[in-house]
Amino acid sequence: MQIGIITFHFALSYGAVLQAYALSECIKSLGHDAFLVDYRPDYHVKRFQWNWTRCGLHLTNLTHPLLHKRFGEFSSKHLRLSSRSYKTLEELTASPPEADAYICGSDQIWNPVLTDMDPAYFLAFAPQGTRRIAYAGSFGKPELTTEELKHIRPYLQAIEHLSVREASAVRIVNDACGKQAEHVLDPTLLIDKFDSVETHTPVKNRYVLVVDLQNNSLLRRTAGFVSRALQLPKVIVTYSGRIWQLSGKRVFPGPSGYLGLFRNADYIVTNSFHGTAFSMVFNKPFIITPLSGNKSESNIRITGLLKSTDLSNCFLEMFSESRIRKVMASTIDIDWAPVRKRLHKLRQDSLRFLRESLS
Repeated sequence: MQIGIITFHFALSYGAVLQAYALSECIKSLGHDAFLVDYRPDYHVKRFQWNWTRCGLHLTNLTHPLLHKRFGEFSSKHLRLSSRSYKTLEELTASPPEADAYICGSDQIWNPVLTDMDPAYFLAFAPQGTRRIAYAGSFGKPELTTEELKHIRPYLQAIEHLSVREASAVRIVNDACGKQAEHVLDPTLLIDKFDSVETHTPVKNRYVLVVDLQNNSLLRRTAGFVSRALQLPKVIVTYSGRIWQLSGKRVFPGPSGYLGLFRNADYIVTNSFHGTAFSMVFNKPFIITPLSGNKSESNIRITGLLKSTDLSNCFLEMFSESRIRKVMASTIDIDWAPVRKRLHKLRQDSLRFLRESLS
């Protein structure tokens, strides 16, 4: 069958682009053809546009053209897009790309802050008679308001096969429409290898990899302690504008180089969900620090994944040198066999959902 996937595929976000790639590859491994619906609504495009007025005068802005180039090269090489690009739900509904089934997901496609719960990400554009599937959809937070639940009810009711990425989202779906969604893995954990897209990292020596979604004190202090304890320099991939607050070598790779950094790291400190996922993919010792402030609701994505793999001890809620030493001691020589076994079971359940939805 021909499968059309609508998700975040063009964002300057390593996790977003790599989960789009992974879901496409997974569907192809099940014997189907897959492409990404090239949906680029203005409200989402503007989040990644660069200009001095919006971004201010700081050095990280100079990396935006470079990142756009590297992400564009990855997309051209590894992502198959629909022949037409769409800017609005109306355009999609009037002339949707032809497919036997449509999948929405994964990532935070249903996050009210990111998409205002755009009906396109609930497959509202799909023609009558075509199969509608949600794979690992995420709301990005543990609860929705009454109005938000009311808004999404008809869209969820129209999706025949529903699955979500977080356990909390199972309850949200049930509250919204009375349906029981399946809890499945993020696509980046569905495929065993990323060898076909990896490149060698430009970092030649050993290092501690720091992947930073939100530069806060706990992340900085933890990364500094790990770096000193292992006597290794820090290599930093950051989304934060205040890059001068993190000491270490800053790098700005494309998605392929990002994977290479994980494969070659000695240790990883991150507050990123996909940073956590790729630490597991490459069996690397890691410590996770939480996001804070208005982003703290997103921590449930990470804690849920850690709990399902029995790695909750890697989550550091407050700075403590003795606690960090204990986590480092338990993770540096970690036996990955039980973790791989748990992931294998979760992967098989997730693949079963996809097979049955597409059969």
